[in-house]
Amino acid sequence: MSAQGSSARSPSERAPRWPQRLGLVARVRGVEASPYGLMAVGRSGYCGVAAVGGGETSVGMAVAERTRFAGESAAALFARMVASLPAVREATAGSARTTAIRGLAPLARRVRRVSGPGYLLVGDAAGSTDPFTGEGVFRALRGAELAAAAATRALAHPGLLPDGYAAARRDAFAAKELACLGLQVALAAPGLFDHCLRRAGSRERAARTLAGVFGDYLPAQAALRPSVLADLVRP
Repeated sequence: MSAQGSSARSPSERAPRWPQRLGLVARVRGVEASPYGLMAVGRSGYCGVAAVGGGETSVGMAVAERTRFAGESAAALFARMVASLPAVREATAGSARTTAIRGLAPLARRVRRVSGPGYLLVGDAAGSTDPFTGEGVFRALRGAELAAAAATRALAHPGLLPDGYAAARRDAFAAKELACLGLQVALAAPGLFDHCLRRAGSRERAARTLAGVFGDYLPAQAALRPSVLADLVRP
């Protein structure tokens, strides 16, 4: 498959076992402007469409590894995924691609350590989750705050390693990562995802909680409450 991007892994990384998806993104021109983004979910992955200014629209998708055909080009896979999602196909009808297709696999990344002698990892360098909920910016900014605090302590005490940084990241992100993992389970089973989505659409408590948690203005633990989970799964 040909796409601009990289799948190289540094020695500090460890291969994620699941989910394993290929990410593809390109910009197109000719999509009717909308103040809202679009996210469409299918059996082979999901795709987001959003205006980025200057008359261009970003089309980004996460594709299950099993969906790839041997020898299939990135352009062919990109077009096939767009065609398989009616909402995306309709939104981008008549548009023309203006950039190369860029790719990355796997999308989710893990690292063995986030700190050590002379270094702190922040942002995607410290590991990343599958991007369905748009975790990157918040995690990068919050992680930078934690890194700054750890670095300040270490600089004030020469020879002290920033050992508290990893624990601070766990405290900050562990519950959200668990909530994201639950969402990934639902995404892997379209029937379950549709069921939960319909229930959230008709049950205000679940809808408000999920929006707050995945929008990062409610504590992630709220999405893990038995009452909220029951709202999503019960008939």
